[in-house]
Amino acid sequence: MKNIYFLCFVTIAICFESIAQNNRLITGTVTNLENGTALPFASISLKKQLIGTVTNENGEFGFLIPENIIDDTLIASYLGYYDQNIFVGDIKDQLYIKLHANLFALQEVVIRPMPPTHYIKVAVNKFEKNCPNTPFTSEAYYSEKIMENNRFIMHNEAVFKTYNPAYQDTISNQNQLVLFRKEKKVPKVEFMSDKIKKEKEKEQEKEKKKAMKNGLEYTESEEEEVKDVGSLLRSFFGGPGQIIDFGEMNDEEPFLDSTSFKNFHYSFSEKSTPDMMVINYKSKKVIDMMRHDGIIFIDIQTDAIVAIESYGIIRIPLAIKPFLLLFGIRLDKPNFMMKKKYRQIEDKWYLENIQLALDLTITKKYMFMKNEHSDFKFNQVFSVNKFELDNPVPIPLDKRFNSETEFETQVFNDIGLSWSEINIIKKE
Repeated sequence: MKNIYFLCFVTIAICFESIAQNNRLITGTVTNLENGTALPFASISLKKQLIGTVTNENGEFGFLIPENIIDDTLIASYLGYYDQNIFVGDIKDQLYIKLHANLFALQEVVIRPMPPTHYIKVAVNKFEKNCPNTPFTSEAYYSEKIMENNRFIMHNEAVFKTYNPAYQDTISNQNQLVLFRKEKKVPKVEFMSDKIKKEKEKEQEKEKKKAMKNGLEYTESEEEEVKDVGSLLRSFFGGPGQIIDFGEMNDEEPFLDSTSFKNFHYSFSEKSTPDMMVINYKSKKVIDMMRHDGIIFIDIQTDAIVAIESYGIIRIPLAIKPFLLLFGIRLDKPNFMMKKKYRQIEDKWYLENIQLALDLTITKKYMFMKNEHSDFKFNQVFSVNKFELDNPVPIPLDKRFNSETEFETQVFNDIGLSWSEINIIKKE
């Protein structure tokens, strides 16, 4: 969670793409059977093929599969709900999938003889058993968006090929940027734009007078574009590298670290079922600049942590408050959200998708005029489309992605991939 409190810009939404003729597009929505509400980021996958996608915030999906796949089963799944299986050969039109909640009152579930922390320890101790013990490669869709006052001011999309070492290996994941594109028709940042423009005009007038005094010809410089907000965000947030790190199974999260259990309150959730143990946690104090609140999902059969939802309000460090005060800037209620989910393939659990989001309000205080403020939303999604478990090859050093370098300069599409072949998250 390092550097997370620096995030000052934020977003939400998603894009979609046309398809190639040798592929088939299956579209649909996934909702709650009982009340019809959309199920965002529900998993859509094939039973035999190691490919999949997720729904968007409205429960909508577009699933691109090879045209020749008929004898397979589409699986729609969502934590806390029964899976729904649909034979691919029977799919003719758009799907309207309604999942039934797997609801059990806590008293109907077998009473656990040990406290919640015991089962978290067991799950952490079984990371090595439940995580892949051999390396593999994956292909994933990545999206990052920023919204200011409900206006999109940035949207970048990318496709990454990742070499994932075995869990017990000490080396880190190796990522290769295969495809990248960004939305070009986006408005400039509104926050303090008038003030920045006036300061720029004042500086230009100063330069003009200086040139005339020295007998030089003054040429007015072209208006500078606002700095790429995405680059600024990634400098603090870590970009794709950080979101991938979040997906690794380890006990670095304080609510999974047994030495930090004393700082949290744990309880069994009423969402628990005979197949899934659900544990709520809440921090008793600020930890790592945040008050943590979330849910841990543990598969009872394998003792594997299969999903985590984490929420928190970020506490602005005292060290930077004087600087904010000096410039008349106030940050209000930076809210953070992280969700990650794993998929079982044979007897191991693989990262399926991660979502990160942050929203906050930035206010500029003025002495004799109305204060100025903007609401920013930032959203990242990393969704694995394909797993390749056989014959993984490490990413060559000269093709490895570096979050601190601009995306455009790091595209190595040596596998000839096109956007028309990629399962991206359906545009709202």
